[in-house]
Amino acid sequence: MLGERGHEVITASRKGSELSVDITDPGSIQAMYAEVGRVDGVAVAAGSVPWKPFGELSSEDVWLGLAGKVASQVELVRLGSQYASEEASFTLITGVLARDWLVTALAYVRSIEGRQTGQVYVVE
Repeated sequence: MLGERGHEVITASRKGSELSVDITDPGSIQAMYAEVGRVDGVAVAAGSVPWKPFGELSSEDVWLGLAGKVASQVELVRLGSQYASEEASFTLITGVLARDWLVTALAYVRSIEGRQTGQVYVVE
């Protein structure tokens, strides 16, 4: 859709995209931005969480999920701010975790939702 409007859209993911990036690895994020250069906008729904029933989640699972989804997306913004044009925007999306109410994802939806859905942050 953006490409049809004349915008250059570059896709990145762990596999199957123009660029390969592991958002849990700051070095991988840095390498991606170095390859792309200046950006006007970044939208991300990526992240990983343990897919277990809520009652089976351990404390470690919860922390891994927060690191794999919330912290990794924040790191994309932190590192990306060095490559952002003056008017750039970063859009952090919960993705499938908020769209499809999965019993296994409920803990992450609630923890991520308040940090991402509908909030705008100015990065200086």
